[in-house]
Amino acid sequence: MKTKVLMSIGGVLLSFAALYAAYVFATHFWYKEPRYTIGVENATSVTIDNVLLILKPEGEFSCGILSSNNFKRHMDPRWPIPEEVILRFTNETETKRYELRKKVSIPKDFKGDLTVEVSKGANDFIIELKQEPRTK
Repeated sequence: MKTKVLMSIGGVLLSFAALYAAYVFATHFWYKEPRYTIGVENATSVTIDNVLLILKPEGEFSCGILSSNNFKRHMDPRWPIPEEVILRFTNETETKRYELRKKVSIPKDFKGDLTVEVSKGANDFIIELKQEPRTK
C-alpha cells in the first residue's frame, strides 16, 4: 500500500516536471518575439466608433470603440510589414463614415511598434504612422 502511494506521488511529480519542461521549451525556444506590433491611438477629443485598421497588402485589425486619448494594439500580427494603412471609423457625433489612407515606407526588416495615430486637423481627421524601433 505504501509503495502504491509513493509511486502515485512520484507519477504526479514526474507529470508536473514534464509539463514544466514543455512550458520552458515553448516560451524560451519555440515562441519567437513578433517582428512588430501595430495599434491605433485616438489623439482627438471625441470618441470614434467601428474602428477598423486595414493593412495592405494583407491584414485587418478591428479596434471597436476608441475613446479620447485611448489606444488598442495587436501584439502579434502574422502579416507582412504594411505598405499602406487604411483606417475606417465613424465619429460619435456624426453618422459619416471616414476612410483615411496613408502610404508608408517601412523597411522590410523593421522590428518594433507601429502606431496609427488619429488626430483632428483644421477641418477633418488625419492619420500619422509612428514607428518605434526595438533597441534589442
